[in-house]
Parts: sequence; C-alpha cells; structure tokens
Amino acid sequence: MYVPRIFLNIPKIMSKEFDVNSRIKFPHDTVCKDIDGYHIVIAPEYPNWIVLDDQEYAIFRILSENTIIDGLKKYYAAFPGNTEGDCIFVFTEFLKKIEDCQFYEDTVSEEEEVVESIKKKVHITLTNNCNMRCSHCFVSAGIVEKQELKVDEILAVIKKIQKINGSTDIVVSGGEPLVHPGIIQLLEGLRGHNVSLFTNGTLLNEDNYKIIAECCQEVQISFEGVTQEAYERIRGRGNYAKVLHAIERLKTTGIKITLAVTILPSTVEDIRNNLVSFVESLAYENLEIRLNDDIEMTGNALTLDFTGFDKCEVDKLILSLVGQLQDRGISKAPSNGRNVKFRNCGIGTNIVIDANGKIYPCNKFSSYYRRLDEDISLIFKDFNELNRTTSTDFMGKCKKCELRYICAGGCRIDSMNKHGDMLGVDCTSQFKENQYRKLLLDYLE
Repeated sequence: MYVPRIFLNIPKIMSKEFDVNSRIKFPHDTVCKDIDGYHIVIAPEYPNWIVLDDQEYAIFRILSENTIIDGLKKYYAAFPGNTEGDCIFVFTEFLKKIEDCQFYEDTVSEEEEVVESIKKKVHITLTNNCNMRCSHCFVSAGIVEKQELKVDEILAVIKKIQKINGSTDIVVSGGEPLVHPGIIQLLEGLRGHNVSLFTNGTLLNEDNYKIIAECCQEVQISFEGVTQEAYERIRGRGNYAKVLHAIERLKTTGIKITLAVTILPSTVEDIRNNLVSFVESLAYENLEIRLNDDIEMTGNALTLDFTGFDKCEVDKLILSLVGQLQDRGISKAPSNGRNVKFRNCGIGTNIVIDANGKIYPCNKFSSYYRRLDEDISLIFKDFNELNRTTSTDFMGKCKKCELRYICAGGCRIDSMNKHGDMLGVDCTSQFKENQYRKLLLDYLE
C-alpha cells in the first residue's frame, strides 16, 4: 500500500505537517470514559480531553503504539472494505482533531489565573418582586423584602467596585427587574459597563425596549415552553403573546437576545418537538439558546413532580438539540478550559448583590455573605481569600480523580449547604457522569 506524506492545511487556523514515519506522542496516563456512543479520553494532569467516535478511538489506540504509516497499514488491514483513499481521509480528519485539541504529551499546561488578577463579575438582584409565580422558581420570587435597596445605593457601590475592578460585566436580574420602578435609572447609571438584563420579557414594551437596548449589551429571556400551551402552563395565561412581542421588538434593535430554556418535567416533549423549528422561525442572527436541566432545588422548585423525569435522557436530548442548532448556525462560543488547571469552582470571583444589601461570593445565596455598608476593598480581599482556601488542593477526595482540574471540586456552596463545609465535596457516580456529559456537550457545540 502506497501512502504519501500526510499534510494538514486548515486555512487561517493552522498549517501542520506530520511525519508518517514517526509516532504521535499523546499525553501520558490517559483515562477513557465511554458515554452515549462516544469515547472521552482524558489526560488528567494537563488537563486535556478529546471526544472520539468508535472509528476515531480505534485509530487512537493504533497510533498509541505505532508510527502513522504503520498504523495506517494496520487500520487498512483491519477494515478491508475501505479504500486507501478512505483510510488516508479518516486518518487526516483524526489528526486534525488531535491538532485542534493539542492532545500531545509536550503540550504545556497552565495554572488558572491568580484570583487577584481576575476581574470580578457583578450580579445585581434588583428585587425579589415578580409579576409571575413560576413553579420552578428557585428564589420563590414574589416574596418581597420589607426594605429593598434603592437604586442610588446600588449605583454608589458600583462606583466603588469600578475603582478596584474597572469596567465590569454586570447582570441585572430579579425576581423580575422590570417591575422595579427604578430599573431604567439603574440601567442608565450602568452605561460604560457590559450589562446583561435577565427578564421574563413580558413587561418589555413599546415604552422601554429602545432604552433597554441602548443601555444593555444582552437581554436574556427565560423561555421554558415553546408552544403557548407549554409556556403558559409554567408562566401563566396571556403571557405567551407578550413574550413573543418582546422578542420581535428587541430584534428591531439588533441587540443580542438569549433564550434561557430550562427543561422541566412538564416541558420535555414540547422542547424536543418544537424548539428547533421555533428558533428557525425567529430568523435572527444575534441569538443564543442556553439549554439547561439543572434545576436549583430551592424555593418553589421543591414542589415540582419529577416522576418519570430521567436526567440522563434529558441530557441526551440537550446534546441532540445543540447539534441541530449548531447545524443551523446557532451555538454558544466554544469553551476554553483545556490545559488549564482549575482548582476552584469560581467562588469569590463574583460580587452578587441581593435586594436587601447582602453581598455574596457567588450566585447561590447562602449563610456566607457580607453587607453593602462594609468597605468594598475588604470584601474583595475576603472573597479572594475564600477562593484560595477552598482550592481542590485541600480536598482529599479530589486528589486522585481524573476530573479534579476540570470540575474543580464542584460547587462550594452546595457542599456547605449539604455538609456544613465548603471542602466537603459530594462526589457521587452521578455527579461524575454529569461532568463527563458536560465535556461531551462542549464537544458537540
């Protein structure tokens, strides 16, 4: 069998030549996990991973012990139905994937950024008030604090944060932020920052949508049901038409629109059957779809009936939908977590301000918080120290796990709520499988 030297030349991305008489040095001490018909090969110490189908995994195993040309010959002998050209093509595609992932022994891994160098993101929960009473709401929105913060108080602390942090990524949410009488004042006061508004969309109207689009870089709309029946079962009668009108208004401004779709037990089939065609019907380029089936089991969500809700099957549905959306040019930006050793879930890299003046180190509210009237520079120092002291370096269960630098030990607040200790990681087989599925989801996106 004659095999020419294999060249890869991916325009504008890379130009790579492989010597067919040499072996590829893959990362050492890899671990393979088979899931949903794919093989996820992880190199824990880098960390790096690659997702392979059956054919690619066969090539990976052959090339782990052979030069490219010898591996090509063995592959050709093992699959006699393929022509020489077919074999060269599949090897070339495999090598492209290896190069894209930099899945090599000599790839240099990096440490995550020192927490002091990370620009903190700010999340403002403007109010707990809401015009809806959704069955899955994790904050039981609608239960209003007796004394919620004034907009001037929020803007004053944002100015203090800006002196330390510079221009900042800021999320404004609720409850429903548009029920707050000072929402426009707040958004106008946040000009110069990168602002995302999280809303149910029903109060976005002719009077406010233009100024919202001027002040914000993104509007995220919660959208649990695609059809009117499914949507209004969750969010109430008469609201479906309102949210569709909101989307159409925003489209005229060109702003980025994100539909946040949480898959609930009652909406699985609706989303399976209708989401892709609905997204196509919107015919809008600056659109992102965020699919999620991780329901925060607090607040109203505790009353949900999960009978027959198979999370593994719903994960597969998400993978399928993501693939279909990507085929239509709608997908999230690729994640960038390879070859970086993450030792923390990110706690302490956020400043989360709730409606009554508590400041949390992450989006999950807990008993760990500071107050708005404290020195903001001391809060930064406290949250930085929290990030350092909750590293996986101090978590015994994580030290020998192949996912330790990828999942980074899971959510510290979940650990504290469940075990009374942020370092008390609850690493079950289901938790690990969910982490593998996230890697698969990133690949399919």
